This record gives sequence, C-alpha cells and structure tokens, in this order.
Amino acid sequence: MIALGGGAFIDPESRDLAQKTGLTVWLKASFANLVHRVKIDGTRPNFQDKAQAERLYQMREPLYALAKVHVVTDDGTPDSVVDEIIGEFRKL
Repeated sequence: MIALGGGAFIDPESRDLAQKTGLTVWLKASFANLVHRVKIDGTRPNFQDKAQAERLYQMREPLYALAKVHVVTDDGTPDSVVDEIIGEFRKL
C-alpha cells in the first residue's frame, strides 16, 4: 500500500500510474471536517487561510473522485474506515 499526498493524485501522470498499478482509494472528508482536523496556522502552504483552502478543496475534489473507491470518513472511526477499505480489496 502506498499513501499519496493530496497533490500527487492531481498530477495526470501520477494518477494514471496509480490507477494502472493499484486500487486507488479516496478517503473523502467534508471541507468542514478538514478544517476541524487541520490547523490553519501557516505551516501548510496550501492551507494558509480558510478561503484559500476551500478553493483548493473544490478544485481537487473532481480529480480525487476519479479514484476507484470512495470511503467517506466524516463519521467513521479509523477501524471502520480500514474495514471498508479491506472489504473493497476483498472484492477484487
């Protein structure tokens, strides 16, 4: 298993390679939950302020949606998210 950073999947070549060589999984979280999880403290270049972060989220969301599997994480626990991903692997 390889975990890509958010920017890697938006690159067409990286996304194509990931799609061809593995099962791509989008751990989908609402913007509201992301804002709650990630501090806007100037340490993340793409998360300098809420408006900038929301624009980036909206721009990337359609590209992330190209992943083969979508797992909504808003209300899930780490264990339930893992169980859902494992279930998708078992379907292969």
